[in-house]
Amino acid sequence: MSAMVGALEGFFSVDGHGLRVQIPHSWEARIWASRDEASNPARDLAVIHAGSFALPHEDMHFGGLAPGKMRAGDFFIALVEYGKPSSDRWFKARGIPLPVTWLNFRESFVRNAIPQHVGLQHFFSLGERTFCLYVEGVGPPNAEGLAFLNATLGTIETT
Repeated sequence: MSAMVGALEGFFSVDGHGLRVQIPHSWEARIWASRDEASNPARDLAVIHAGSFALPHEDMHFGGLAPGKMRAGDFFIALVEYGKPSSDRWFKARGIPLPVTWLNFRESFVRNAIPQHVGLQHFFSLGERTFCLYVEGVGPPNAEGLAFLNATLGTIETT
């Protein structure tokens, strides 16, 4: 569970598949489940997409299409459940380290080389569930966008 309690003013909750996130009213988000027969055939694994722009109606787990819709100052969040044991070495970290600053982002973490796009990636667990967080941003740095990003990341919780 996240340390976040209650609703943030100007944010709304999106719930599904055992996850909840609060996002700014000006953002979009969706949660869906995907069956990964290779890593965990026993159950569906949750995926969250959130962004400060209009998200594609369908996209890949880590947002192969979404970055092409981004403009300066935009952020895209992909949270992908892995279904591995929380004892797995990749998922030893507990939760998302906050606050995220522009210095946490690297061009080398961006899945598709797009000018001014930077990314960050973090593997972690919430309780017994394991996740990879991928965030992509478009420069130049935007203080308001980073504040919304951190507020949103701080609300991710299991339900």
